[in-house]
Amino acid sequence: FEMVNVFTCANGNCVPYSQVCNLVDDCGDGTDEDSCNNHFVCNYQSSFKNSYIPLSSLCDGKYDCLDLSDELSCCKRQLINDVTLKISSWFIGALSIFLNGIILVRSLYTIKSVKTFSALTDRVLITLISFGDWLVGIYLFCLASIDVYFGKNFCLRQYDWLVSTQCSILGVVSTVGSQISLFSMTVLSITRIVRISQGLSVPGPVNKKCYVLVASIIFVTLGTSIALAVIPLESYFEDIFVNALYYPDIKFLRALITKNSFKQALTSYYEKTRLPISSFSWSSIKSLIRGMFTNDYEGISYKVVGFYGNDPVCLFKFFVAPDEPQTSYSWFLLGFNFVCFGIISISYAAVFIITSTSSSSLSQGATGSLVRSRNSRLQRKISIIILTDFLCWVPFIIVSFLHTMGTVDASPWYALLSILILPINS
Repeated sequence: FEMVNVFTCANGNCVPYSQVCNLVDDCGDGTDEDSCNNHFVCNYQSSFKNSYIPLSSLCDGKYDCLDLSDELSCCKRQLINDVTLKISSWFIGALSIFLNGIILVRSLYTIKSVKTFSALTDRVLITLISFGDWLVGIYLFCLASIDVYFGKNFCLRQYDWLVSTQCSILGVVSTVGSQISLFSMTVLSITRIVRISQGLSVPGPVNKKCYVLVASIIFVTLGTSIALAVIPLESYFEDIFVNALYYPDIKFLRALITKNSFKQALTSYYEKTRLPISSFSWSSIKSLIRGMFTNDYEGISYKVVGFYGNDPVCLFKFFVAPDEPQTSYSWFLLGFNFVCFGIISISYAAVFIITSTSSSSLSQGATGSLVRSRNSRLQRKISIIILTDFLCWVPFIIVSFLHTMGTVDASPWYALLSILILPINS
């Protein structure tokens, strides 16, 4: 008989040598490709066989493996990439937790002993400011811990992180903390200017009416902050706040698919089936996608990439394009915060002017010197308060504006701003 030039597989099968190193598992056990150096082996297996792609397709910016491993294997991204930011997140987070924790304990311990309404209001607002800054510290500390947890494997698990409940919780904690601190500081600045404008009137004692008013301040401050943070998570508003869908169990859909991508795919598919599409709301898209697949194996599952899943640091989505549905909401919050900053600045500037005028009118005696020294310390504190507020929120507003106008792409700056800029007040 005529001898055939064949390759003997480890499992006993034989294949022609022309099928060796051809990027196809012809043996069934991969031995006809194992010794070849012209391919990359995808982590995904099709029909229990390895999947191969040529080396030229590795790290070329296009997904060739169904599990995306040809591109993820080259990805060096971590949750926090920069070493300085990693250290800063640990340091600032721990410092904010520790120092604000001390102030919280001291404030709660002394709040029972206050005798006047003004002292009670000050103590409660300082407690709220410390609590908000403490939450920002918790956010940073958790972010640093999660960065260590994922380490160099973050690329392989980044989509699972962005759609996770933990990411959304972290975003809510950050937003609630920063807003509580800002709102409380705004109310505190208003009470200060009102009190100073009243001159030397004796503060009223604490009574039931005072407790009701203070409780109302607490309720409004906490309620508004929590509402602003939680509204983007409500399913009723998904057409405004959902960024994309993720199908972890469908290998060729293993990416974050935006509404525009769905529109193109669904329009093309349903035009062929001659079925009209009435709308492209997220609920309609989910229903249309289910209609494209079999219901065997309980259908297909998806996860929502929510408002806080726009970046691995899970921060409020400040940087939005004009055509994004979240633009109005993001700019509403930025505008509201800018108004708060304006109130704080104007109030403390007025405090500065009034105290300076009153101290200059005093005599040069011991009392006058003591008052001037106290006012000097107050003015330094006022300057620091205004400066930290400016450095905290104004850069966010300016960068957000430039991003919306298309002047800069600020999306890569989320980590920098969330770790070094946002916690300045904290």
